[in-house]
Amino acid sequence: MSSAGRSCVYKWSSQTNITTTVAGRENYQGTTSEYLSSPEGIYVDGNSGTVYIADYVNNRIQKWEKDAHNGTTVAGLSTGEGGSDHESLSEPSSVWVDDETHVVYVADSANERIQRSLYNALVGDTIAGGSGTGDKLTQFDQPIDLKFDNDGNLYVCDRVNHRVLMFKLINNEPCFPVSTPTPSSTPTSTTTSTENVWLSMPDGVRLSTTLTIPVAKHGNEKFPVLLEYKPYRKDDNSFNADQSNIFYLARRGFTVAKVDIRGTGSSEGVLIEREYTTQELDDCEHVIKQLADYSHSNGRVGMFGLSWSAFNSLMMATLRRPPALRTIFAAHASDDLYKNDIHYPDGIMHLDHYIVSIDHANALPATPNYVMNEQWIKERFTRRPWADIYLEHQLDDSFWRKHSIKYAYANLTLPTYLIGGLYDPYKDTAINIYEHAHQISPKIKVVVGPFVHTMPDNVNRNPGPGFDSNAEMVRWFNHWLKDDNGNSDILNEPDITLFIRTSLTTGTYRYEPQWPIPRQRTRRMYMTNDQMLTEQIPASVEGKRNNSNVDTLEYRPWIGFESGLWLGGLTGHQQSYDEHSLVYQSDPINEIIEIIGFVNVSLQVSATAPMAHWIVRLEDVDNNGQVWLVTTGALNGAQRQTPSAPLEPNHTYIITFRLHFTTWTFFTGHSIRVATSNAMFPTYWPSAFAMNTSLFLNSSATFIDLPVILPLSSISPPPSFTQQQVSSTDIFPELFSAVIYSCRLYWHGTSVVHI
Repeated sequence: MSSAGRSCVYKWSSQTNITTTVAGRENYQGTTSEYLSSPEGIYVDGNSGTVYIADYVNNRIQKWEKDAHNGTTVAGLSTGEGGSDHESLSEPSSVWVDDETHVVYVADSANERIQRSLYNALVGDTIAGGSGTGDKLTQFDQPIDLKFDNDGNLYVCDRVNHRVLMFKLINNEPCFPVSTPTPSSTPTSTTTSTENVWLSMPDGVRLSTTLTIPVAKHGNEKFPVLLEYKPYRKDDNSFNADQSNIFYLARRGFTVAKVDIRGTGSSEGVLIEREYTTQELDDCEHVIKQLADYSHSNGRVGMFGLSWSAFNSLMMATLRRPPALRTIFAAHASDDLYKNDIHYPDGIMHLDHYIVSIDHANALPATPNYVMNEQWIKERFTRRPWADIYLEHQLDDSFWRKHSIKYAYANLTLPTYLIGGLYDPYKDTAINIYEHAHQISPKIKVVVGPFVHTMPDNVNRNPGPGFDSNAEMVRWFNHWLKDDNGNSDILNEPDITLFIRTSLTTGTYRYEPQWPIPRQRTRRMYMTNDQMLTEQIPASVEGKRNNSNVDTLEYRPWIGFESGLWLGGLTGHQQSYDEHSLVYQSDPINEIIEIIGFVNVSLQVSATAPMAHWIVRLEDVDNNGQVWLVTTGALNGAQRQTPSAPLEPNHTYIITFRLHFTTWTFFTGHSIRVATSNAMFPTYWPSAFAMNTSLFLNSSATFIDLPVILPLSSISPPPSFTQQQVSSTDIFPELFSAVIYSCRLYWHGTSVVHI
């Protein structure tokens, strides 16, 4: 309990009925660290016994550790001076602290605000109030106390206004008032029209195209065209899912064109031979030209989409660059069709339902009549199954490189908006492209958030908080495709927005103005023969080669389900996987460690077989012993060199590779863990050989490098666009449910009987 009159804090024992002074000097005031002056609210850390004190007259928050004789200032100025800037406090009356993150929350009563100070931060930020004295929901009149409930809701006692206000603090982000729609997200047209047209290719094949067009306000009004070009059957399989974004964009002054790729969906022609063919890109050039020349068009075309349509948007922007294509907006794409796509992630074969379902979907007859005749057989059944083709190309060669844009970064001269997901297989792409092309393109904007393989506005699927990505598309396309593009705020914003995770589902969005981040420092950690992970070079194993510094692992090809079905999705507790892995764990850390970027790995290894994979997982062990996956990566042992070659059994190699892009915050008391294995099924197809592998704990060759980020000197609100959610008026109802019933096909010559 605090005593303002005696300028100290007491501890009273209910068992002994004895009161002792635990902070300050009784009946003495001062501004140096051993004194308090009229302390008000206190917070006690139940784990450590540390007391946090609102040192009212000294305008600061003091942290007083158990049995200490002095306090340290964790918010406000240690000199006791008051102020209203973000470094200062004025008459703080209450304090609350998150025991795990050590984030400090302060009722800064004379400044009419609630301040937050991150661990070791030099300044705080305002999360509620700060708009002067008053009785509005964004104002206080002497906020004197604050508390959080178990759901993370913040309660503030607003003294003079005689009320208690509740704020919802979402994922530790500031409690700013809900924003009103920005001009870019406000509809400019309430009505649209739809046209189904054919676009003819030079060989006479026609591509089915659906145009959704804003109704013009005057006779000669023309609109930019936004193209999504993919094989996922726009008129049945994709129909319902596409409606909301089609009408959102059309109502804001864009003609939206949905085009089925040749030989798929409702389009004519023989099925393309595989993904991302030359034919697909040739056709797209003609599509863009015809859309630019269309009567409703202003001559400017943008491409957008997720996954396949993001892939070919990037290919058109780098490999073809048709004049009418002015900009792209791409979510969850790849820059490397071999190591960063679904078929051979990290150079290791992957098989899942997609490789079967895409061949099945491609065989379906065209809408709307689903006619199954000789023409259908000729167009849809004359190609080899795509899975068969990909199995024939298991090495990184021209088959994959021809349309991988990593070999054409220098051609990316179009403005490009990239979205990546921390729970998506293509999480590396946006940062890779930015790093190599941001000085070439007039503008590259990157957002990497807590998304699976879907758009940020899909709140039902994404593990963490999303935002209205359609509104972002409008902001982006307004600037680059319209004459009356309004303000150019999107150009003045920092290029990079990252979601900094504090757990699998929580965190906060933050701008980063540069990549690589200038505050990044490499922290090297070594694996030791007592299963420890340490920053100290283990002298006992340095330079030695004996059985005491070699860990051996028996190969179990079936392990790894705990890390997901592919390199995406939300993962669970990893302990059962770790039981079949080599595990190295740090002591509980005594500081908060934030990492952003790519973890680099070096291992000295050998295997008793000619083919082995090495998988490394970085994990967080929390205070309850739960183990959470931070990031992972792998190397196909045959691809340790160029050209690839089998391993020589029992020969020692030093292999290096990087783990996939991540953001993460390791909190005080947590441990950092590295787990290595030779299988992660079904993400990576296992090696066919029985074997043992060895890891040599040589500090010059076996270690990991963490991309640690130093704390910011000041904290700013999260980017405003990440706070804008989808309005209920922009959610388009489903028009129908398309169900395609399976049938067994009996082949006899060229005729088909379906049952």
